[in-house]
Amino acid sequence: LAKSHVNIGEPKVAASLFQTCDTILSKAPASEYLKDRTIYFSVFSGLFIVIKGGHITDPKNLYEQDLAMRFVEQARLHGDPVHITRALAMQSLLFGGLGKFEEALEAQHRVEELYDAETLSEGIVKAYASDRVAQ
Repeated sequence: LAKSHVNIGEPKVAASLFQTCDTILSKAPASEYLKDRTIYFSVFSGLFIVIKGGHITDPKNLYEQDLAMRFVEQARLHGDPVHITRALAMQSLLFGGLGKFEEALEAQHRVEELYDAETLSEGIVKAYASDRVAQ
């Protein structure tokens, strides 16, 4: 639903819906027992889009840094390199933009250890509509 609001040009509504989903996933006791964690990845991706679009106020980038950390954590728990590499690439990009170069390089080195375009790119495009890990 939130993604639909992004697509029809209602990013403020989308931001609110993505934040509601994030709150539910963060606070629901059953969340820790999820075997399929892919629901998190849509929410995190959507939140990054609305933050970058300026539709969520985050002047010190603390919320965005927390999202990146949780994206990596949930991707690792899920265990699929498609999501792990996407999360690490997003974290590296964020840290680089914030001038946290050591952290950015650390995340980038982890991406380089895991990423293989031939085996992962198609899955990343299927899950996220583009392979930003390759960038």
